[in-house]
Amino acid sequence: MDGNADLPLEEGALTSYAGQWADLEGITGCFTAAVFKYPCSCSETHDRPCHIVRHLAAFNEVLFFARMQLREIPGARGQLALVSVADSGMHLPEPQDVQSKLGACLLHRLLKFHQCIAVLSVTPFHFENCTSLLCDVLPYSRLKKLRLQFWCCPIRESICATIPSLTSLEELECSFFGVCCAEFPNALAALVRTSPSLVVLGFHGTSMEEHATNNLLSCLMQSDILKELTLRGSLVPETCREELRKYLMFAPSLTSFIFTADSEKTETAVLEGILHNKTLSKVVITTFTGGIESIQLVARIIGENTIISSLVIRSIYEDVSVIHNTAYETWIEALEKNEALEELSIPYQIWNPQQWTRFHDVLSSKHHLKKVYVFSDSTNHNLLTHVCHTLEDSGVHDKVSCGVYFAEDNIDLLKCKMFSGLFLVGDVHEDVKTAALLQLPDCVHVTSLVLEIPRDNLAVSSALAEYVQSTSVLRELEVSMGFADDFDFSDEWWRVIMESLARNNSLKELVFYVDSMSDRDVESIADAVNASRNIRKLTFGDSTVTSLRAFVSRLSLGITDNHTLLDIVLEGRLDQGWPDASKKVFAIYEATRRNMGLLAVAAAFTKTTELDRYSSAALERICKLHGELLEDLAELADVSAAEIGGLARGHLKRTASLDEYMRITSVVKERVVCHPRDDGRMQLDDLNEDCWEMVRRYLMLDDVEEDVAHTECR
Repeated sequence: MDGNADLPLEEGALTSYAGQWADLEGITGCFTAAVFKYPCSCSETHDRPCHIVRHLAAFNEVLFFARMQLREIPGARGQLALVSVADSGMHLPEPQDVQSKLGACLLHRLLKFHQCIAVLSVTPFHFENCTSLLCDVLPYSRLKKLRLQFWCCPIRESICATIPSLTSLEELECSFFGVCCAEFPNALAALVRTSPSLVVLGFHGTSMEEHATNNLLSCLMQSDILKELTLRGSLVPETCREELRKYLMFAPSLTSFIFTADSEKTETAVLEGILHNKTLSKVVITTFTGGIESIQLVARIIGENTIISSLVIRSIYEDVSVIHNTAYETWIEALEKNEALEELSIPYQIWNPQQWTRFHDVLSSKHHLKKVYVFSDSTNHNLLTHVCHTLEDSGVHDKVSCGVYFAEDNIDLLKCKMFSGLFLVGDVHEDVKTAALLQLPDCVHVTSLVLEIPRDNLAVSSALAEYVQSTSVLRELEVSMGFADDFDFSDEWWRVIMESLARNNSLKELVFYVDSMSDRDVESIADAVNASRNIRKLTFGDSTVTSLRAFVSRLSLGITDNHTLLDIVLEGRLDQGWPDASKKVFAIYEATRRNMGLLAVAAAFTKTTELDRYSSAALERICKLHGELLEDLAELADVSAAEIGGLARGHLKRTASLDEYMRITSVVKERVVCHPRDDGRMQLDDLNEDCWEMVRRYLMLDDVEEDVAHTECR
C-alpha cells in the first residue's frame, strides 16, 4: 500500500499540514519508492552525529519538492545545512500538492526538532510558499548561519519578528531589492543587542528606512563581538551617513568591512570612519565613486592607518581624467610611508604610464607588500600594455596579478605571466581566437579560458581541441556557442572538442552555454563529464527545451557511478511536458551532494586529535576508493597537497589494529575478548597482527552498522 495515499489533498499553502502529522513514518519516496523512516527528534551527541546523516538521500527525496536539500558542512562534525535548490536557474515542473506538503512537513520538523541543522538558506520560492512555516519554526532552531534572499519579493513583517529570537546565529546574510520595511533594521538591531555569538553580518539591497537604520547603526556601535560587516547596494540612506561614519570610527571589534555605494557623500563618510578605525585589517570597496575628496581620503588611509593589511578597490564609476591622475598620485606617495599593507588591489586606470613607473619603484622596496592585484579590462589597451611591460621589466611581476586578459584586436599580452585567465568573447575575430589558442600551450600561467566558438568553425574548434588535450595547467574552461543562421553543417567541429575533453586530465571546472544544439551533441557533453575523474564542477545552460532534456537525461544515467563531480548548476526550462524531469534532476543533484558530502565529512579529521568514526570512515573511503579526491580534501581541510597523504595515512593507521577497529565502530568498549571454544579452534582475538592486517584490507569502517537509539518528539 502506498504510504502517501491517506494524506489529505485539499488546496492551500505548503504550510497547511506542517503541524498536522505526528509522524512521517511510512511514506514512500516519489522517485525510488523507498520507505521513508523518520524518527522525529535529533540524536546528536558530543561524540556522535544525528542518525539522519546516514539517510540524507531519503530525506532529500522528500525535501526536493520543497526545493530544499540537506548537506554536510565541510569540517563541522555532524552539522548539516538546509540549502535552497530553487535559485539555480533551473525551472522544473510544479510538484503535486501532496508532495509539496510532505516536503514542507519535513522541513518544519527538521528545523523545529534537529539541533544538528546549523545552516539555512531561504530564497523567494520559500517566502512565497512557506512564510508561516518559517515563522513557526525559526524561534526553535539552533541555526548558526542564516541566508535570506528576498530579491524582488517584499520582506515580510512576520519574518522580521522572528529575527531577534535567533540568538544562536553566528552569521546572517540578507539580500533584497524591493521595499524594505522599517521592521527589518529594527529586528536586526534587536538581534545585535541580544546575540552572544553574532560575528558576521552581510546585506545587499536598496535603501532602508532612516530612523530604523540609525537605530541599527547605534546598536552595532555597542557590539563587541561583530567581526565582519558587508554593506552592498544603496543600503544606508545618505541621511544616515553620519551614524555610519561614527560606527566605523569607533567599532570595537570589526576586522573586515566590505562596502558598495553610489553616493559620494556616503562613501566619504565611510572613508572618514575607516581612516580613524583601530581594528579593521581588511577593507573592500567594490565600486569606488572616484571623487577627488574620496581619492584624498584613501591616500590618508594608506599613509596613516597602521592596522589595515588588505585594501581592495575593484572598480571606478567615473572615467579617470588628468585631474584625477594627479589626485591618484597621492596614493603612491602614501604607499612609500605605509608599512602595514600586505595585499593591495586597484584598477589599472588610476595612474598614467609615468605614475606606474614610479609605483613599481615603490613596490620593489616594499617587502611586506606581498601581493598586488591589478584589475584589468579592455577599455585602454595602450595603458594596460604599458602597465604590464613596466611591471615585468622591473622584476616585481611575481608579486602582481592582473587576473583575466580581455583580448580584442590582438593578443600582444598573452604571454604576460601576470595574467591567469584569457577571455575570448564578443567581437574578437576568429583569426585572433585561433592564434591565441595555438599559443596557449606555451602559456603555463593561464589556468582559465572563456571562449565563444563560432558554429562550424573548424579552425577555432580544432585549435581548442589541440590545446585542451595537451594542457596540464588549464583548470577552468567556459565555452559558449555563437548563433548560426544556417544549421546545415558538419558536426566535425564539435566532435573534436568532445574528444579532447576525454583526453584532458587537468580541468576542474567546466561551463557550457549552448543554444539549438542537437540531442547527440549535448549528450556527448554529458558522456564526457560522466567519464571524467578530474571535473569537479559543471555548469550547463541551454535555452532549448529539447536538447536540455537530452542532456539531463543522459547525465542522470551515469551520474551515480561518478564519485568526483562535486557541484553542478543547470540553467534552462524543464517545466513543460516532461514528467521525469524532477526525477532526473534529483538524481544529478543528489549524486553531487553525496560526493561533496564525503569530502565535507572527511575534512573534519584535521580538526581534532580524537578518533571520530564518521570522519574517519569518510577519510578511509577517499583513500581506498577515491584517491583522486585527496587534492580537493587538502584544499577543504586547509592543508597543503603535499601533506594530505601523510596526514591521512597517519590518522587511518590509528584505526588499523583489531582493538582500535572494534572500538571505533562501537563493537567493544576497550578490546576484543572472545569466550573460549570447547573445541579449541581459533577465534577473532587469536589472530596475530599480520593475519588481522590481511582481513582489515577488505574491511571498511562503514561495514559495521551503527546502532542508533531514537527518542520521541515532544
